[in-house]
Amino acid sequence: MEAVEAFISRVWMPTILSLGVVTVVFWTRLSAAHLGLQLLSTLLLTPMVWGVTIGKRNPPHPVRSVGVGALTGLLTQLAPHLQEMWYLVSHARSGQGDDQLAAGGEALAYIIIGVGAIVLGGLMGLVVTGIERVTRRLGKTPAPEAGV
Repeated sequence: MEAVEAFISRVWMPTILSLGVVTVVFWTRLSAAHLGLQLLSTLLLTPMVWGVTIGKRNPPHPVRSVGVGALTGLLTQLAPHLQEMWYLVSHARSGQGDDQLAAGGEALAYIIIGVGAIVLGGLMGLVVTGIERVTRRLGKTPAPEAGV
């Protein structure tokens, strides 16, 4: 039971932070119609990636958290679009010139989404590590004495 509690305590903060970032970005900048699919992807993949890569490290190194955050961002944002990306790759160089131009534009859009997800995910990983280190440091400091 302690292993389950440790796993939940290690992955709840990145998951909640990821859900918040996805919600804000999609609600303010992108279409809210696809928000549900992105939230589901984030809710399922973030705990798995963080649990496997950082779940047992106490406290995680900031560089490792940046890398895992970047990987999490990339996976959670592009996972719902794997079918479309596979279609672009498997049908490369097919169709007329306009079709190829449109496919190239769509591939460029996915590359931009991926780069943005990597950057935001890396920043999220750094924030998570900072919060964990600060709360750990605050928890280890002795409480001030009342009468002094």
